[in-house]
Amino acid sequence: MILIFAISLYSSGCTQNIRDDESATKVIAHRGAWKESGLPQNSLASFRKAINLGCNGSEFDVSMTVDDSLVIAHGPMHQGLRIAITPYQELIAKKLSNGEQLSTLREFIAAGSYDNNYTTFICEIKGQATPERKYRVAEKVISHFKKADLLDQVLFIGFDYEIMKHLIDISPGVKVHYLGKNKTMNELASAGFSGVSYRYRYFQQHPELIDLGRSLGLKLNTGTVNDSLVMDWFITRGFDYIGTDEPELLLRRVVNSHSQKE
Repeated sequence: MILIFAISLYSSGCTQNIRDDESATKVIAHRGAWKESGLPQNSLASFRKAINLGCNGSEFDVSMTVDDSLVIAHGPMHQGLRIAITPYQELIAKKLSNGEQLSTLREFIAAGSYDNNYTTFICEIKGQATPERKYRVAEKVISHFKKADLLDQVLFIGFDYEIMKHLIDISPGVKVHYLGKNKTMNELASAGFSGVSYRYRYFQQHPELIDLGRSLGLKLNTGTVNDSLVMDWFITRGFDYIGTDEPELLLRRVVNSHSQKE
């Protein structure tokens, strides 16, 4: 028991060190820390688990219901109901596997702001069918974080360029990373994006993009990396963010790399 407690203290201290080191790769729990604990993805429980682990960030997906409620769900469907055409009250009647109801963005913000000043909200905004809804979801999401005075603790990501660009236009200086590959890094830097997030295989196939991104002042983000050797490949190249379904493993790899440098 003494040995386990000592290891726990050491691990906690190392995690604190990498959190305090701006140059260290940031560990992003993809849809929360759900896999090892058997929790539902995008649940409040998996989000809180990521915070308790000491992850630098926890990614979650924001969708908008037909009555403009912002809910946390990855795909267009929730247990047989299409989110975009379903009212919020109908959606929350369908519980997650741990008994939670479908969370709102407001609930996630409250959970992340309580006794926590280091885990970044990694907010992926899902695409919308019309320009009007694209602008509306961007404005509603920004409004939620502004009201909570947490814009400095959120990183927005997404595949929908119009939504991401609207975030930048209505709130200059906000951190936004684009997930798509249909815009060049030069275009993104000129448009005010702070970073780019490609799938890890794309970066490995095009390693020249790493130096290009840095030369343009873009943060480098990748995911979803679950293999330890692939994690090491990106850690040794100094990536700013790595998203993973295995945050416990990635934290150990980053801590190990950080310890070797000291």
